[in-house]
Formats: sequence, C-alpha cells, structure tokens
Amino acid sequence: MMRLMSTPREVEIAITTSCNLRCKYCFHFTSYSDVNTDLPAEKWLIFFKELNKYTVLSVTLGGGEPFLRKDTKEILEGIIKNNMRFSILTNGTLIKEDISIFLGSTNRLDFVQVSIDGSTSEIHDKVRGKGTFKSATEGIKLLLR
Repeated sequence: MMRLMSTPREVEIAITTSCNLRCKYCFHFTSYSDVNTDLPAEKWLIFFKELNKYTVLSVTLGGGEPFLRKDTKEILEGIIKNNMRFSILTNGTLIKEDISIFLGSTNRLDFVQVSIDGSTSEIHDKVRGKGTFKSATEGIKLLLR
C-alpha cells in the first residue's frame, strides 16, 4: 500500500513583488492584489522553520526578481539551515560573480531557471528591454563556471 505525504514536498514562493524589467507579457504588474512591500527576511526565516517542521524538502524562490532583494543570500541561508534544497526563478540580469559563487558553494541548489525569450538579442530584447539578452546570458555564463 502506497502512503501519501500529508504535507507538501515542495513549496514555491514569491519573495518580492519588485522586478527590474517590464516584460510585455508579464502578468506580475497587472494584479490588484500586488503589494508595494516585501515580507522582511526575519519573517521568511520563521516560515522556513515551519516548513522544516512539516518536512518540506524544497523551496523555489521567484518574484518579481529575487536578486533585487539585498537579503536574498540571508533568505537562502535560512532555507539551507532548515535542511531544505532550493531553486530560483530569475531573469538572469542581476547575477554577479559573488552570488554565482555563493550558489555553487551551498550544495543545496537544484537549479536556477533563467528566462530567455529567443535565441538572439533582437528577439529577446523586443519583449524584455534593450540590453537584457546580453546581461542575462552573462549571468548564465557566471552560473556555469
């Protein structure tokens, strides 16, 4: 007999409502429920303790753009401290060497999903804004090091 878990195995959360891009098709800025403030890191850390208590195994961070938060590293450390794995959904434009090194050093990262809207800057930039293809692909290159 197969036993079902009574709690979720994985949770996806939006840690910010902020984004550095305004993609033409994005639903994020069209909802009346959008808020102008993000939950502080201290509250997320309490939430991660609760998730750990209920044996959640993995957290996916999205937003907005998670790397806009100054405390993203602290939030990730809270996930790690509570014995969970993590993934990140990002537009890739804010990935710098320090965050790439940190992500690789955690040994808890499942994946980073970078949104790309075409195989050339001409296609991608029409939707996401001028220069975003270059900065997103530079972010991807840093992650691959």
